[in-house]
Amino acid sequence: MTILALGGAGAMARAALRHLVASTDLPITVADLDLRAATATATQLGSQVRALELDLESPPDLHAALDDAEVVLNLAGPYHRFGERVLDAAIATATNYLDICDDPAPTLAMLRRRDAARAAGVTAVVGMGASPGVSNLLARVAADRLDHVDRITTGWPEDPRHEVDARRAPSAASVHWVHQCSHPITVLRGGELTDVPPLQRVALDYPGVGEGVVTTVGHPEAVTLQVSYPGSVTAGT
Repeated sequence: MTILALGGAGAMARAALRHLVASTDLPITVADLDLRAATATATQLGSQVRALELDLESPPDLHAALDDAEVVLNLAGPYHRFGERVLDAAIATATNYLDICDDPAPTLAMLRRRDAARAAGVTAVVGMGASPGVSNLLARVAADRLDHVDRITTGWPEDPRHEVDARRAPSAASVHWVHQCSHPITVLRGGELTDVPPLQRVALDYPGVGEGVVTTVGHPEAVTLQVSYPGSVTAGT
């Protein structure tokens, strides 16, 4: 079995791959548009890892890479560009799929591929990163300890620093945040998914900490936590 890591030279991918190399001896392919960066990453990770130059905008090349893999880790953002594209290719080639998608719109679109993935015998896990992913699990653990849940809000401290890659281009994280701060975002209001303007200020009273003000941006927790808690008001902040 070969593991294919798309966007494998990125910051999130490098962190994930370090854990992967420590936990398995399976061969791993680091695929990236930047072959030099992919080669450097593969060299750092050891002999079980090889580099592959891959343009995700090329369907034939993407399908060929997936044909050789048992599992694809889609770590290539921004996901509003590459999420659905890669999942569709994975389903077409019967390749198991996992990503760390942090955009709400493609998250909903990819979840609608459930029947297609099942028919192809593909296991597909969407949004299994720190946020979303671990954040959803933490919310579930906390909510399960309460008698009643009225509201679930996920949030993070602001950090304006984002990487610039070797070509002096904005990182996928930067593109993601610009997109989520400049387009309508999907949230759960009154039990219904609805699109609202981003960058709305919301007051929160956090037990043991006190009251503070947060600003809303788009993120998948606001559209996926409602699967477990359909009556809760959720917001990505």
